[in-house]
Amino acid sequence: MLNTVETPSTPSPYKLWRNALFDAKLFWIKAVRMSAWDHVFDYDFGKNGKQVYRKHYQDIEDVLQSEADAGRPRRVLRWDVSDGWGPLVKFLDKAVPIDESGEEVEFPFGNAPDEFIQRRLGLTMERAEPARRRRWLLFAFLAAAPFALTAYGMLKPVGSE
Repeated sequence: MLNTVETPSTPSPYKLWRNALFDAKLFWIKAVRMSAWDHVFDYDFGKNGKQVYRKHYQDIEDVLQSEADAGRPRRVLRWDVSDGWGPLVKFLDKAVPIDESGEEVEFPFGNAPDEFIQRRLGLTMERAEPARRRRWLLFAFLAAAPFALTAYGMLKPVGSE
């Protein structure tokens, strides 16, 4: 997480908010970040991330144990992405996905840190430019409005109200 989501290449909070006011997707990225991510980790993932992670999984284990003790055990898969398709398809009682050529689909081990960062930055930059243009259009309109209103007032025929 520190090498992907929490990288220093994240736009400054000011720039992200400024652009988020002019782009819905950036707005929701920022809103989720503030309402979920920052609050969950008490605004310091580096300091609190492991503790929050461990508590979350302990809470899950506690719930599962409580349900088992109450006679309602759940069927649970404890799985790591490095386990690949095997345990997952067995748990779901499904076959490994087949591609259009009839071959089993290789398990997707994607989302490497560099790929994640590039996707995130790509999305942010892709959305930032239109947001920046909309922001400047608004400022241009607001700056021009007093002149336009003044000109309109000066061009009104005398005696018209």
